[in-house]
Amino acid sequence: MGVSTGRIRTVVFEALEGQHRTQPLSSFLAWLLASLIAFNILAFVMGTVPSTARDHALLFATLFSISAPLFIVEYLLRVWVCTSHDSGLYREPLTGRLRYLLTPLALLDLIVVFSLCLYPLWGLDLRFLRLPRLISTIGVIRYLPDMTILERVLRRERRTLASVLVVMFVLLFIASCMVWVFEHQRQPDQFGTVPRAMWWGMVTLTTVGYGDVVPISPYGRALGVVIMLLGIATFALPAGILASGSSCLTAR
Repeated sequence: MGVSTGRIRTVVFEALEGQHRTQPLSSFLAWLLASLIAFNILAFVMGTVPSTARDHALLFATLFSISAPLFIVEYLLRVWVCTSHDSGLYREPLTGRLRYLLTPLALLDLIVVFSLCLYPLWGLDLRFLRLPRLISTIGVIRYLPDMTILERVLRRERRTLASVLVVMFVLLFIASCMVWVFEHQRQPDQFGTVPRAMWWGMVTLTTVGYGDVVPISPYGRALGVVIMLLGIATFALPAGILASGSSCLTAR
C-alpha cells in the first residue's frame, strides 16, 4: 500500500507541478488550471464594475462556486505531493511540508484558500492573489532569464539589502520622532502621535510628496529638506546594490 500511495503521489506531483509537460495529463492540467485562474482574475476585475457585477451576477457566482472547491482541492494536493519534489527540500513528511507551506507561492495559495472558505462570512475576495500561481503554471518565468539573474542577485546580496532596510527604518523612525517634536503642538491632528508622523516620514523619505501632511514650523520644514536629501541617497542604495550584483553575475 505504501508503494502504491507513493506512486500515486509522484504521478499527481508530476501532473500538478508540470515537471514533465510533454505528458498529456500534465499539459492538460497546467492549461486547465491557468485558464481557471485567468477567468477568476478577470471575474474579480470585472466584478468591481457595479454595472457588470449586476448584469452578470449569476455568471460570476457560478464561476466562484465551481472554482472555490477546485482551488481548495488543488492546494491540499500540492501540500500532499510536495514531498516528491526533485530538490529534496520537502522530503520529510512533516518538516518538509511545513517548509513548503512557508514558500511564497504556498503562502499566497493559503491566503486565497482561507478567503474562499471565509467568503460567506466576510465577503472579501482575494482571488487576484492567484496571479503569481498563474505565471508559474504557464511557465513564463522559465523564458525570462533576467528573472533568474534577479533571484540569484537577491539571494547573494540579501544581507546587504537587509542592512539597507534597517538603515531606512532607523531614518524613518528618527525623522518621525523629530517631526513629532517640532509639529505635534502646532498640528495635533496630523502629527499628534509618532505613528501618525511616520506617514509623513515615509512619504518624505521616498520623495513621493503627496502633500496631504506638511510641517509648518521652520524647524519642521528644515527637517523635511534634510530628510528629502537623505531619502534620495538612501533609496538609491538598493538599486546600486542590485545593479552591481547583476553586473558581477552577467560578467561571469
